Amino acid sequence: ASKDYYFNDPGAGSSIGVLALAGLTLLECGVPPGDAAVDKVIQTVRDEAPRLRFTYSVALCVLFLDRLNQSAADAANRDLIGRLTLQLMAAQNTKGGWDYYSAPLSQRRYEALLAELKSNRFKAASHQDSHDDNSINQFATLALWAARRQGMKTEPALAMVETRYLENQNPDGSWGYHARDQGPLKDSTTCAGLIGLAVGQGIRSDGDGASSSAPPEPTKIPSIARGLE
Repeated sequence: ASKDYYFNDPGAGSSIGVLALAGLTLLECGVPPGDAAVDKVIQTVRDEAPRLRFTYSVALCVLFLDRLNQSAADAANRDLIGRLTLQLMAAQNTKGGWDYYSAPLSQRRYEALLAELKSNRFKAASHQDSHDDNSINQFATLALWAARRQGMKTEPALAMVETRYLENQNPDGSWGYHARDQGPLKDSTTCAGLIGLAVGQGIRSDGDGASSSAPPEPTKIPSIARGLE
């Protein structure tokens, strides 16, 4: 289309997120990676990814590349997923959320963070509180969950996401657009809150199996039950 619908933010790469979402949709609909339209998305994402700082776009590129690698595994895609994932993890704030912008990582910073992650020394949510909302957080959460499939240890950041939603659930079981509010968007952001709780359950159920007791039924966990209700 000649006029994409995207956040008017020149230089942050918001239009690349639109393209990645379109590419993800094509792959989900069965269009093969060798298709000309998909190939165009692949090339553009690879070319533009090092400069992306719009959090939505960073997350959507991870989701697109992960889905692409499920169809046709490529080490270059996995490496790029790793870089973008660490960019998201490094940008998480102390409330377990994300701003509109996640700064790209220098090669030195990327290598240092990757070493910390591999040696279980990575400290999640190091940024002081900034703007965040549960729309941005939903995209970042889904991207970090998908990145696990490509070998990224995103559990520290996902644990912070779960904590955020456990601490900010409204009395009626909903979640608002911001950390805690009763605004008009709470139907969709309640779904975002449930995703946040779901990844917390997921990283525990995917653990080393040290616990001998069966995990509780998710729908019987009070916070999840109230959100679903």
